[in-house]
Amino acid sequence: MVTLTRMVCTFLDMVLKYARRSSVRAFKGCLPPFITTMPGKHVHFALEAQYYDDDYSSPSASSFSPSSLPSDDAGSPYHYSPFADIPVVPHSALVAGPVHFIYDVSLPPTPDITLNHPTYHVSSLWDHPVTNPPTPFLEVECALLPWKITISPSRNSIHPYITFRDFFGSLYYNLRKQVKQAEYDQVNSPRLQAHIDNAYKRRYKRIADYDQYEKELQGGVRRVDFLGEYVQFAGLSPNSNGRWTLQMAAPTPSHLS
Repeated sequence: MVTLTRMVCTFLDMVLKYARRSSVRAFKGCLPPFITTMPGKHVHFALEAQYYDDDYSSPSASSFSPSSLPSDDAGSPYHYSPFADIPVVPHSALVAGPVHFIYDVSLPPTPDITLNHPTYHVSSLWDHPVTNPPTPFLEVECALLPWKITISPSRNSIHPYITFRDFFGSLYYNLRKQVKQAEYDQVNSPRLQAHIDNAYKRRYKRIADYDQYEKELQGGVRRVDFLGEYVQFAGLSPNSNGRWTLQMAAPTPSHLS
């Protein structure tokens, strides 16, 4: 019986590998993407959002509804406002202006991110608060994105405030969300759609590993693709409506991969 089970599993594995190499849209345990076909364009989308199961997949990290804002209950990890009347400002290493962090937001953040700052190193900042005073919640806007980004501490964080690790991890998680067909269709400019399509293609074509290439290809268009070539983090600043503005830039030639 054990031998028969192994033979069946081996056979199924061979079928799956063959399907991949025959461009059959094989999938495991999730809804397949569908393809919208226009002249000269083949763009993939997800029927349902297929988020990564990571530290930032809590409702507070992905919802944009005011009703889902963190609770003010004393027992909540978000009940942290020792200086409620003091304006919250970003850490000097995150301030928009001279770019300190050399970080492509389409790539997973690590403590190895390059930081050009005379005082700080990424490894020493990773668990430090991103604002002064520390805050448990940031709502971020970017002129290139139609969505707001909610930043909060990760589920496994030991801190009741947002750290550098939380900020970059939550930013990456939010930008990895898959774009639905209806969201893509709201982009009325063919030029902007072309920028999105090209960003999607660059993202999966840069992957050398075949299986990872196929996984990224089948994942379809993601929110990060709406940034086009402007994937270089360029700073953070508070704005007049109580939210924060995310600044993005195109990578300089020396930072292009």
